[in-house]
Amino acid sequence: MALNARQKIAYKHLCNIYSVTRSITESTGKPGAETFTLMSSALSCLYEYTDNIDAAIEGMGQVKRPTIFTTDRVHVEANTNVKDGWIVKDLSLLPDGVTHSPTYGTVHRVKGAPNFTASSGHRRANKLVLEIVQMEHPPTLP
Repeated sequence: MALNARQKIAYKHLCNIYSVTRSITESTGKPGAETFTLMSSALSCLYEYTDNIDAAIEGMGQVKRPTIFTTDRVHVEANTNVKDGWIVKDLSLLPDGVTHSPTYGTVHRVKGAPNFTASSGHRRANKLVLEIVQMEHPPTLP
């Protein structure tokens, strides 16, 4: 199901979603290298960054920029195919539609199963909420 009118206004970020597979080496029985397959390209989404409760600066915003130590969220359409362990790459642009955002190119791994939300209050939400963690050493993605 497509985004509703409210979501089209709010979901201004873009991301790619990659599935992750890992083969097993038959001779050793050990896992091989991960391979990545693009599942969704330039998907409209909404990033929700974790609040920074440790901020010591008066008058500054309380939003923690993404780091490898925080769990953040990304909201996507409900019919998006995504699973635990998959990769989300931020492709967000600034409002001019050309300049890369400060988080452009960051790579996150999905942690846990997506959380489906059918409604939010009296509004139809129809979305998946993914818990994501920024990767310290992101892979080279196709």
